[in-house]
Amino acid sequence: MSLTLAPAIAHHASTAAGETNLPQASAPISPGLHCETFDANGAPLELCDHGADQVTGLPPAPAPSTVAPAESLDPQATAGINCYGDGVSGMRVQAVYATLAGVTPAAPLATRLSQIGGYAAQVEDEVSQSAQQTGGERHVRWVTNASCDLDVLQVALPTSAVAATNGSQAAFSATVSDMIAKGHVRTDRLYMLWVEAAPDDRGLCGIGNVYTDDRASSHNANAYGPRYSRVDTWCFGVAETHELGHSIGAVQPTAKNSTPGRHCTDEYDLMCYDDARDGSVTMNYTNSLPGGSCQGSGDTAPPPPAPAAKGTGNDRRWDCNHDDYFSTNPTGANYLVTHWNTANHPVLAQTGSTGTVGAGAYHSLTRPVRIVDTRLAPPGQIWGMAGATYLPTYPAAITNRPARLTGKRSYVSKLTGFDVDGTGLTFPQSPLVSDAGVPNVGVSAVVLNVTVVDPSSAGFLSIRPYDPATFGSTPTISNINYVAGQVIANTVTITVPAHGIVEVYSSAGAPYVIFDVAGWFADASGTFIEKGAYHALNPTRIMNTRTGLGGSPTLKPNTTVDLTVTGGGVDATHAAAVVLNVTAAETTASSYFTVWPKGETRPTASNVNFPPAAAAANLVVVGVGTDGKISIYLEAGTANVIVDLLGWFDGGGPGAPVGAIYRAITPARLVDTRGGDGPKLNAGDTRTFTLRGVAGIPDAAAVTAVIGNVAAVAPTGGGYFTLFPTGGTQPDTSTVNFVPGQDRANLSFITLSSSGQSSLFDFGAPVHALIDIAGYFSTG
Repeated sequence: MSLTLAPAIAHHASTAAGETNLPQASAPISPGLHCETFDANGAPLELCDHGADQVTGLPPAPAPSTVAPAESLDPQATAGINCYGDGVSGMRVQAVYATLAGVTPAAPLATRLSQIGGYAAQVEDEVSQSAQQTGGERHVRWVTNASCDLDVLQVALPTSAVAATNGSQAAFSATVSDMIAKGHVRTDRLYMLWVEAAPDDRGLCGIGNVYTDDRASSHNANAYGPRYSRVDTWCFGVAETHELGHSIGAVQPTAKNSTPGRHCTDEYDLMCYDDARDGSVTMNYTNSLPGGSCQGSGDTAPPPPAPAAKGTGNDRRWDCNHDDYFSTNPTGANYLVTHWNTANHPVLAQTGSTGTVGAGAYHSLTRPVRIVDTRLAPPGQIWGMAGATYLPTYPAAITNRPARLTGKRSYVSKLTGFDVDGTGLTFPQSPLVSDAGVPNVGVSAVVLNVTVVDPSSAGFLSIRPYDPATFGSTPTISNINYVAGQVIANTVTITVPAHGIVEVYSSAGAPYVIFDVAGWFADASGTFIEKGAYHALNPTRIMNTRTGLGGSPTLKPNTTVDLTVTGGGVDATHAAAVVLNVTAAETTASSYFTVWPKGETRPTASNVNFPPAAAAANLVVVGVGTDGKISIYLEAGTANVIVDLLGWFDGGGPGAPVGAIYRAITPARLVDTRGGDGPKLNAGDTRTFTLRGVAGIPDAAAVTAVIGNVAAVAPTGGGYFTLFPTGGTQPDTSTVNFVPGQDRANLSFITLSSSGQSSLFDFGAPVHALIDIAGYFSTG
């Protein structure tokens, strides 16, 4: 038998039509390995390996009659595997059945497909049982169809991929080359091939890729694909979980019980292997050998499991002692606390089947992160990231890295795939990130605070998903309206496409622009399923320093105050973030507020920007900090701060209350009093608008709130709007503050009545109202 591992895929490869290709960063060099470069449709793809392991003595694979078959692949769901999201989005294992040219299959196609379903279920069981040993939960995210059947890709490999005649190394190289030529190079895929070799072909048992990268970091090269593994006929049902272990980064050479061949020695363990071929490692990981208990000692070793029945012991589990490559709960001096832990790989889900649950769940960042500031020279601004590496159709103008946005021109920025660690802001291009950043996959929308600085004339800023078909055209939706010399901010919930890139359009005035990211919403892929849902509330004022509400007087310069945001409708046990409208009033200097979770370091970000003698408001989505509090900082001058609570997000997990999840729509203008929703509102008017059953928003009671940009247009005097659920008591809160002659906009999470309506009250002066909807929250 030969079991070969190829540890480094270091370069981006292009894709065939219909296959998503995400950007990929280079990985650390793997010394002492044999490497070769493949032609990936014109782009280099480097694969490295340590050479073939030659081991004999394993029995043949179980006969088809002894393999637990899956249920029919159509129409019933494949037994024993979990189903996540839409079955295709995000990081997944793609099952592949491969035939070899000149080799007659030993079983009918239907039988093989059924068996592969059973082998996939076996991998799932072994991963799940391994996670349970440390009190956690992990499941394999397979590619599945709409019926939750295992999706099995079928390919035909050339004669050069036959191991018996070409050798295991050359056969695997030919396998990878052919997969690349066929366009199977998705960077969110681990390709697991079951190869129909001749019954007497013992040239190759199993083989797979693995990176040498032991960093406990979101940058770790093992966290994304493409990866390829191959199991030949005589090892069906034996080597699959072993090869998956390599594909996700086991076993790093710095681990306590590792071998040069990326295996382990402290058996019994699915990854333990006799590299030296001297009998020092039993390699007891086949179903035909007695179950074994865990031997050796770990850094923080749990009690070893008792000897088990045949085929059910630790010989079919990952990581004896859970101190080398896999643990759901490493602590103390355990190697996995500070090194790569495969249990964190994004292909492993942390809960069971979800269907579409988790889509639209909100993930609040630890604190706001500034990713764009065009006042700074590169690399302080993130514009046109890596040029054509991301999109073949990138317009040439995008690479200009402007200091100011030239009027009536469009630029782009990348909002996903970044992380924050000790080295600062990074774009590692890995889907695995901490709570400090936004991943490259699994994201439907990003919540960011956008600030316009010092425009030379009045105009507006619009942000929309980048689409080459519409790039540069005049948008119909605005996010911020500004006048000359102003510093003004607005929160934007922007739908992002798979590449994470948005277009930024400035109509006039050449302003500087700043982006501060607060959090993101998960998409329907099921990649991220751990965070929480939204709970809409009737708007409630919880702080007003003019009256002492909230426990603080008027803020002084360079001052921070804390505010309790839990209680009063916000579940203190489960709240992860709150949605607030924060207003600055009676200001004495040009300044800003920064809002962040109490207990965290104050970020380099702003939430509300204002001039002297002004009233300015902005929506803030902020994580809940220590003792259920947030912190608010005033940079200069004195100012009163007013905080209105609109709703909150739970953090998911056991016991979390049932809430609503976010569904993005194509932005649509649902209210415009300059047209069919007129006439203009007068001071004291209340107007009711229906905000569901239109623009793709279901007309259903499950729709509890919408996200809308609310604009006051052409006001003849100063005042404010208040939005509230129709039929309820009008609260003492504000949504948009406006001044004479200037258009003002503010994002709002608009709570709807049971009939799907919202009422808008105008306090102050005649003014037009516009409401542009970006998405909605639904409990169903």
